[in-house]
Amino acid sequence: MEPSLAFIKRFCLDCHSTEKQKGELDLEAFIQLQPIDQPASIWESIIEQIEVSEMPPAKADQPDKDHKGRFLAWMDQSMEWIARQSAGDPGPQGKHS
Repeated sequence: MEPSLAFIKRFCLDCHSTEKQKGELDLEAFIQLQPIDQPASIWESIIEQIEVSEMPPAKADQPDKDHKGRFLAWMDQSMEWIARQSAGDPGPQGKHS
């Protein structure tokens, strides 16, 4: 299993599953498809909450520093990929007369 999906399953699904959907967020549905193909705003919020240690909540199982770092690095790379895919064609690259 891809490390990012393992991270989501281990640290997120207790609260953000299809059954529970805390904060109206169902990450279980995302991992059944391609998780990174979801709206960037959702992932930006998830990244921010993990970076500031709001998620997982204090009473839940916590990722160690290395595990958290690898997941956030994967998310950053994935967000860059989404941005490139969404950028569109910039048009001709040359001087205009």
